[in-house]
Amino acid sequence: MPGYGAAFEFNVVAEQLRKVMEFMHQASWDEHGRSRAYLGNNTTTTTTTTTTTTTS
Repeated sequence: MPGYGAAFEFNVVAEQLRKVMEFMHQASWDEHGRSRAYLGNNTTTTTTTTTTTTTS
């Protein structure tokens, strides 16, 4: 089942990406304060939406 393997692999990559985005969000909060953290939060939301769309 190559399709299933590819889907699973994508989910693993998406999870890694989510962790990276979370880390970057945290880092931008610490360094630049609230406005930059809000920007990072928007990026995370966009990434989540894209991931959901691609999976569907």
